[in-house]
Amino acid sequence: MRLSDVSQMLQTASQFTSALLRQSQIIWLVIIVLGSLVMIGHQTLPPIDRDEARFAQASSQMLQTGDFITVKFQDEYRAKKPAGIYWLQSISAGLFGSDDIANYRLPSLAGYLISFLLMVAFARSMNLTGWGNLAPLAGGLMLASSFVVFAEAHFAKTDSVLLAALLWQQWALWDIYRRRNDGQAGAAIHQFWVAMGLAILIKGPIGPVVAFGTIALIALFDKSLILIGRIRLLRGLLILAMIVAPWAVSVQIATNGAFLDIAIKGDFLAKIQSGQESHGAPFGLYLVLLPLLAFPASLFFGQLALLGRAVFKRDKGRFALAWLVGYWLMIELTPTKLPHYILPALPALFLLVLLCFRYPSDAVKWRRITAYGISLYTGLLGVLFSFFLGYGALVYGGVGAGEAFFIALLVIVITGGLLWLFWHWIRRPQSGMMLQILLIGLFMHMLIIAGIIAGANRLHVSTALADAISDLKSKPTVIAAAGYHEPSMVFLLGRDILLVTETEAALLLAESQDGLAIIEAAKKETFDKVSAKLGLSPKQIKTVSGFNISKGRDVRLLLYQK
Repeated sequence: MRLSDVSQMLQTASQFTSALLRQSQIIWLVIIVLGSLVMIGHQTLPPIDRDEARFAQASSQMLQTGDFITVKFQDEYRAKKPAGIYWLQSISAGLFGSDDIANYRLPSLAGYLISFLLMVAFARSMNLTGWGNLAPLAGGLMLASSFVVFAEAHFAKTDSVLLAALLWQQWALWDIYRRRNDGQAGAAIHQFWVAMGLAILIKGPIGPVVAFGTIALIALFDKSLILIGRIRLLRGLLILAMIVAPWAVSVQIATNGAFLDIAIKGDFLAKIQSGQESHGAPFGLYLVLLPLLAFPASLFFGQLALLGRAVFKRDKGRFALAWLVGYWLMIELTPTKLPHYILPALPALFLLVLLCFRYPSDAVKWRRITAYGISLYTGLLGVLFSFFLGYGALVYGGVGAGEAFFIALLVIVITGGLLWLFWHWIRRPQSGMMLQILLIGLFMHMLIIAGIIAGANRLHVSTALADAISDLKSKPTVIAAAGYHEPSMVFLLGRDILLVTETEAALLLAESQDGLAIIEAAKKETFDKVSAKLGLSPKQIKTVSGFNISKGRDVRLLLYQK
């Protein structure tokens, strides 16, 4: 990397900062609002099974052991993802406390806020200001207010941080593309590869998949391979090696080659060959659910029907379309489907929506009917989802069902208000009203996550279990669980909890002076038989009931001591 390239990178960062400061009052006010709304959920939402609890527990063990190379959940390798996210979570927990799940979620909050800033900068770099000076801010709020993006900011997982890395990567790629003919994108080239390296450390191959999918389709649209030459592939591979290789080599040595073998064969290939962990779904599912996952920003997706062909004659239109289509086809063709998989496609989709306002076209009648139809479908999904939340609050609220149901009713009212505002926006589009819709949607999402989901007590079985154990007069020195082996329980009760069979739980209780056995009701009969053979008469001291969301069924846990 030449000194001139470093200087150009610093100049780019300075220009970005200066651009933000021109709207500093609005931008930083929005950041404070976004951060506050997410942190409310961080504090109220218990650990969620299964991925979040696994990530947090592995990060906790990394901090406890001081081993920042290998990733483990209890004594097993956690080879699903590279170590990057675990490093970030460990640092956060080390600074703010390792017992509170909220501290493991802070990297996700940081990724969320950085993604918002990058989306604003991306829209500004595409000169999407024809629809008022607030258009870039609207683009940032579209991303931030989408339900799936807002939700991921609450969980100690990879996806929120990954989104920030991907946005940086694609922003740099866009800069390379728009300057492909003048050769003045030296700094952007290095930013592109550095961002891709960080994305790989966070979640493996997703960064390269997004980037090279975009590049391939741009080459097809432009009938030119110039962009492939402009990214300086050999130099980029060297940068990637400098970022990724130290950890990759270290973990291979530390595990005798087992870690990456498990990661590639056991996780990545399993997902693209078949539906992993019962998460298979048919082609087109994301398209059907997108209006709900991106609500309320999805209310404006109908405008995409008004896009004219002229937009795609411009670099910005072709770039956004290549990004969207390249990644979307990949996730639709992959058998394993999860809601957060669409996150890398959302910025491209919102850029296309902003292009509708930057380059309006004279829409024929069928285009307008299509736009209204998309908006109607989105609004209907939003209403149905809000009523579903009310039903869920009653069924899974437990002792807090009344409070959760009241919040659900409030969400229903807010949804109606959003649709009323959107109807007025359709009749007379204004940037200010659009921002109102997005901000109100953010507040509604906060109520859903921090109020309804956090208050659905029957869904948080491990939290109820941990509370029950903390209330015991005689604290157990060893705990064994049979039947119920959820990661959230391990995070809350500690890595030393034994996940065993009912037979092993009886044996441990017989040998331990101050042991505690947690037996799922379905395993009670076998536990009783083995206990009788051992001459043991354990006392059932407490019962914890709830709904296991990982398995989709009711669960009843029986607590035994001698």
